[in-house]
Amino acid sequence: LINVSFQFFYRGFLILIDTLTLFVLLGIARKRKLSLNKTAIIFFLNPVSITISGHHGQFDNISIFFLLLALYLHESSIKIRPVIKTFLLWFLLTAGFVIKHIILFHIFGFWKNRTNSIRKALFFSGLTVFIFLFTFLPYLNVPGQQIQKQVFGYGGLQDFYGISYFLRQFCGQCELPGGISFFRIISYIFVVMSLFV
Repeated sequence: LINVSFQFFYRGFLILIDTLTLFVLLGIARKRKLSLNKTAIIFFLNPVSITISGHHGQFDNISIFFLLLALYLHESSIKIRPVIKTFLLWFLLTAGFVIKHIILFHIFGFWKNRTNSIRKALFFSGLTVFIFLFTFLPYLNVPGQQIQKQVFGYGGLQDFYGISYFLRQFCGQCELPGGISFFRIISYIFVVMSLFV
């Protein structure tokens, strides 16, 4: 047991999270009357999941697990008071966002769909962002540029898979006049689109 590496345990934990995520996805698929077999196959054969969790060792899947758990709770018919359900939803989404801040626009879209109000969606999303920023209080003595670079400037595996890999094959550096990155513009377009989802 002592000879087993930390990476083995860490990636094993990520695989456990992926397994729990599968059960949540199957619960959502059952409620939506979707094929359970297809749901499982699409999830486990997703090359991004395999690359992120199994090879790269990133913990995006933990954040996504909390997002999907909130979606499952949202669609469930569990008999709890609306205020408690709203708090639980907010707590799950906030936990996912604090773990890794990749789901902000999903959170906004979730609240907009649930409340049918941009103001309420901004309120709940803003509360989540406030808690996220609050977690930085212990690091106030760290230079802001370092936090900005390490936390908000992280680019992941861009150009390694997905749409960025595909686009890079056709447009080289993909910079528009003025040095503006094509990928930056695409990300802004997705942000604007999420406001209307």
